[in-house]
Amino acid sequence: MNKQDDQKKYWYSIETYIHIAVKKEELLLYNPLNGEILEYTRQNHQPVFNLVSRLLSPKNLLVVPLSRKELVLPVVAAFIADTRRLFMGELIETSFSSGKPVQMMPVLAIKKDAQKLKHDPDRSASEEAMKFLNHISIYLNGACPQNCGICGNGYRQFLCCAKSRHELSFEALDELLRELSGSTIRRLDILGGDIFSHSRYEAMMEIILRNPAVKTFHVHYLNLANVIEAKRDSLLLSLSSPSSRLKLMVTFPLDHSKLDSCIETAKRHGNSIEVSFVIQSEKEFAEAEAAIERFGISNSAYQPYFNGENLEFFKENIYSLKEEILESRPQPREIYGNQKINRINFGSLTVTSDRCVYANVNTKRLGRIGTDSVFTMAGKELENGKNWLNIRSQVTPCKSCTFCALCPPINNFSAAIGRYDLCFKTM
Repeated sequence: MNKQDDQKKYWYSIETYIHIAVKKEELLLYNPLNGEILEYTRQNHQPVFNLVSRLLSPKNLLVVPLSRKELVLPVVAAFIADTRRLFMGELIETSFSSGKPVQMMPVLAIKKDAQKLKHDPDRSASEEAMKFLNHISIYLNGACPQNCGICGNGYRQFLCCAKSRHELSFEALDELLRELSGSTIRRLDILGGDIFSHSRYEAMMEIILRNPAVKTFHVHYLNLANVIEAKRDSLLLSLSSPSSRLKLMVTFPLDHSKLDSCIETAKRHGNSIEVSFVIQSEKEFAEAEAAIERFGISNSAYQPYFNGENLEFFKENIYSLKEEILESRPQPREIYGNQKINRINFGSLTVTSDRCVYANVNTKRLGRIGTDSVFTMAGKELENGKNWLNIRSQVTPCKSCTFCALCPPINNFSAAIGRYDLCFKTM
């Protein structure tokens, strides 16, 4: 190396779309364009940690000057070579630039940050929540003749029917839908109990179908089978509309003849149908696969259910593997969202048949229909962030993991199993 080379200066930059996660002892860089990652430990790569710390300084905007002396450090040279090879970073001589390269950095925000609303006299959390509220699940009743074994807490894990002694009144539903009129609601999920057994079923359906949102009616296939056997299948006509679909929930043991009858009847009435199999074991998974093939089901889903005794099944089939996370290729919008909101819960509310309203049925209620405004309740959730803003960077142990913004959002299986890290770290 001659003296002239030794005096050269360089600009080193990381592309703004690269996700960088720095934890106490680990560092990760992720390229959403090609799914490639680089991982380092502080014990073996302290100079790399120092360089990344400089890059992340707000004043540097992911661009820093480097001397030839810094570049010859083996770990730094290898890091720069790897980032260039994987299209994460670039290195240029300062002589080729008239000044420091300028990069525009992405800003994490939900329009107005929910926390800033507390100090903004011109805006309220309720007004802001009106922009974000987009999905409501409504339980019409809790009466159901089935004994599936999941009624006690299935609804706490996923959208699922649930038994109770309550029935939502026509007046309460009408008040709710009137308040939502003209709002940003795009999805309505309608559940029971057995919704067909509601004392004012036809009247409830009439006002629900007037709402322009996409509506999904959740029905246990055995309850639909009872309606068909009683020659009341004309009730399905009320669920058939361009903005509606029928979601059949199937539990085991499976009655093949009744499932076949439900599928054929729904098709005959023009219902858009999805068949969702509630799975608790590998055996049930195999049975569901066989039923899908036997009945030619074109739109199906597998819904895992944690029963307290099938943790190994969840580890084998539900826990997130590092390879699966990377294969899903999280994009910048998802990654930024995961650092600010819970993308599963955000903008969603649940109304139970006793008029209670929740941001998540596993947590404290926000209020009641007929007592509190829907948008006031949504504003309370946006401001306090118990569920809509429940993100991995705020919970243990996820907040210490470099994958916390790449992993799927926290879901209700964490509440059921009692831990947040349902992933490769605990398998």
